[in-house]
Formats: sequence, structure tokens, C-alpha cells
Amino acid sequence: MAARVATISLTGISPYSPSKAYDPDVDPRGEKETADDHEKRVWRNRIHRAEDGTALIPAMMVQFLIQFIARRIGAKIPGKRNATYTKHFEGGIMVQDDVRIEGTHWEKVRGQWFHLNADGKRGGGTRVWRCMPMIDKWDVTFDVVLLDDEIPEELFERVVREGGLFCGFGRFAPRKGGTNGRYQVRKITWGKLTA
Repeated sequence: MAARVATISLTGISPYSPSKAYDPDVDPRGEKETADDHEKRVWRNRIHRAEDGTALIPAMMVQFLIQFIARRIGAKIPGKRNATYTKHFEGGIMVQDDVRIEGTHWEKVRGQWFHLNADGKRGGGTRVWRCMPMIDKWDVTFDVVLLDDEIPEELFERVVREGGLFCGFGRFAPRKGGTNGRYQVRKITWGKLTA
């Protein structure tokens, strides 16, 4: 059987806040530059972007969202006792390309200042001011290849829809107790993978 392709269109219902890890040695702090001045200069480096400057959602972020929600739902396979579809989602889907947020150039994204833990972990340590990218309005369309024939289309669609409520994309998303990166599904269409 040929692999199926789900073409998914989403609309963000809360801001998407990327938080790409970047190497500070690529854009080091200047000799007389304060930590705050350095942050003001380099905060946009947290935005995933294409060569033309279009902001992106990484392909693996989409794949991890789908796998996380499939585990969360834990839907059982009929006639297979307590077996669930989790392993089918973990090894049987593929997001081939990063998702372009068309019309959103990385240099035009607004920043918002937050008082965050210096080490990035909740609950302790020093807090510092960080400027985080905030993409307020976002619409995306992307493909997910279903390599595993065992994944029912109805369940896959449920997983994608619930991902917008309970997981989300980016920094401070619902899966971590936040509110960013939520979306609603505009449309899912099905096709076959062509060589």
C-alpha cells in the first residue's frame, strides 16, 4: 500500500513563541557590551528561519507534537488486547520539511520581555530579562506522511486537533502549562505519496 499524505492547514489562536537554541559564540558579546545590550541585539537568533528569512516551525516540533498527543490519548487497537497505536505514531509518521509561516519575516517579528530563570528551568536560581520572539498571527499548511498503514485517518485527525488544545508549538506552550502556540485546524485533506 502506498504511503498516505495528510495536508494540514492550521490557524494560530494564541501567539507562537519560538525559542531556538543558538550558539552564543556565533554572535558573542562585545567587549564593552552589557548582558542586556547583548540580549537586545541577538534575541531574534531564537527564531527558526529559512534562507529567505521566512520564520519556520521545525519539522521535528510538528512530529513530536503528534507523537506526544498519540501517547496522551493512548487509543487501543481493536482486537489486540491492551496494545495502543503509540508505537505506530512513533515510528510510522514523517514530517519532511520545516513549516513555513508565510508572510512572517524573522526581522519583522516583535519581541516581548520576560523575567525568566537564567538557566531556563523553573523554580529556582537567578532570574534575568530575556526578549522572546512573539508571532501573534500565524497560518500554516504542511504535509505529514503516514508510512504505517495501521494508523486510522480518523484517529490521526483527532490527534492533530487535540494537539492544538493540549500541546501547542514553541515556548510556554500548553504541554508545559503555558498558553502559547495553540491552534485550530482549518482543514485536513488526504492523498497518496508520489515518487
